[in-house]
Amino acid sequence: YYRGKIAMENDNFSLSHECMSKAYDINSSKLNGLLGSKTIAYSDLLYDYGRILWITNNDDESRIIAQEYSSLYPNSLNGYHLLIYTEAGAGNSLKAMKWAKKMVEAYPYEAESYYCLAFALLEDEKYSQAIRNYKKCLELDPKRYGAYNNMGLCYKYLGDWTNAKVCFEKAIELGAGKRAVNNLKKLIRK
Repeated sequence: YYRGKIAMENDNFSLSHECMSKAYDINSSKLNGLLGSKTIAYSDLLYDYGRILWITNNDDESRIIAQEYSSLYPNSLNGYHLLIYTEAGAGNSLKAMKWAKKMVEAYPYEAESYYCLAFALLEDEKYSQAIRNYKKCLELDPKRYGAYNNMGLCYKYLGDWTNAKVCFEKAIELGAGKRAVNNLKKLIRK
């Protein structure tokens, strides 16, 4: 599991997928049938495995993990996160939006709520609304470089190159990885 988590943090998604898959198989078989044994470590594994499945475009598997996570840990921040990302990634923007709105209702003071809502709006090509929600996210967590990166994408899609550049640069300044750098490079080439 930890090897897979480190691989994910370093954008080595194929290795992460391989490690998380093995960890999930091992933990699922050990925990099968044991009531109350789904531990915090298992919730971390499920969450990260769901994320890597989503990142590597395994939509059906990711949705299964998201549903398992949500049934074990109902109304949890991470459960909503997985449901939103898997539905948006599979092109189910209405379902993603439904979960995102529930997340904001349940966790109105969490930056992650607005980040996920903005992501669902971005995936649905509602860029101005997404920008507003990324800004709400940044009010709660000013160092959230992913919000700056994604807000930069929204501005880019709206044709506002100046604000897109500012957002990508801020994301990089805050420690964003390759994605923000690549987005900035693509923007500069235009």
